[in-house]
Parts: sequence; structure tokens; C-alpha cells
Amino acid sequence: PDAYAEIRKNVQDVMVESLPVIEEAADEFRKMFGRGSPGLMEPYRMDDAELVILSMGSALGTIKDVVDEHREKGEKIGVLKLRCYRPFPVEQLRKTLAGIGKVAILEKDISLGYEGALYTDLKSALYKMENGPDIVGFIAGLGGRDITKKTIDELIDRARSGKEGTVWLDVAEEIAYLGGAL
Repeated sequence: PDAYAEIRKNVQDVMVESLPVIEEAADEFRKMFGRGSPGLMEPYRMDDAELVILSMGSALGTIKDVVDEHREKGEKIGVLKLRCYRPFPVEQLRKTLAGIGKVAILEKDISLGYEGALYTDLKSALYKMENGPDIVGFIAGLGGRDITKKTIDELIDRARSGKEGTVWLDVAEEIAYLGGAL
């Protein structure tokens, strides 16, 4: 207990210092095996994107499929896969999202009593950023619920609506609770 604060500070320092090491290891893996993406993030169709969907994990395949469909219609939508959540790549995100009009974050978690954790962290990372994007958070897929193409289409429509804050997708309006409705 006497050294707890010092140990936690050391862990924090090492985590922050690991950012370039993670990028180097990912690049080495890509060179060695011919697959994977170097770095902490994986951009997809972001060259001229006005709206970027930022997410992590299993929903990315569906998101990319839907974005491809929207791109075929001429819509400027891109995807940013966050490959490393901790340490949080603040400077890399600021650089990648500079000049983007809007970022829609899709996450499969909720920090109860507030909002999605990634949404909170991204808002903090981009705070007071010149030319920073508008940000809206979306919660879907909790409890293993499928995130479908319809879910992503709804996310895109609602992201364009100008709403900010947290939006829940694919949630029934009435939920049975101890025999009654909430």
C-alpha cells in the first residue's frame, strides 16, 4: 500500500510509452505475414469521407459492407477501426479525424449512468481541436444482440440528422420489468 500510487504512475507511464512499440510490432507483423494493418487504427475508404463510423471489434465487417453500399450510391462515408483502445491513441486520432465533418461512434458497451466509454474518450481526445468533427455516439449489440445492415443504415441516417449525444439502436421502447412495463 505504501508504494501503490508510485506503481500506478509507473504503469501509466509505460502504457503511454508503448504507443510507438505497438505500431512497430504491428508493422513488423504485416511485413512478416503479409496481412494485418500497421498502427493503432485501420482507416477504410476515408480519403474523402464527410462522415466516419468509428468502432472496434466484431461489428466492423457489417459496417464496411454497408459503407461499400453507400459508397456505390456516391455517399462520402468512411470507417475507422480502432485497433488499440489502451493506451488511447489521442494524437493519432486527432490527426486522422482532422477535417472530418462528423464521426459516428458505434460501440457495444454502456458506461451505466452516462454514455459509451469510447464516445467519452473520443470527446475528451478531440476537445478544443480546431477543425474537429461533430461527434455522436451509438449504443447497439449489447448482450450479444446482432448488429445488422439495417442497424448501420439507421446509424447513418441518424448521424446525418444533426443530433449529438448518445443514441440507442435496436432497443424496444417497452421493456418488461418484474412483470410490468418501464
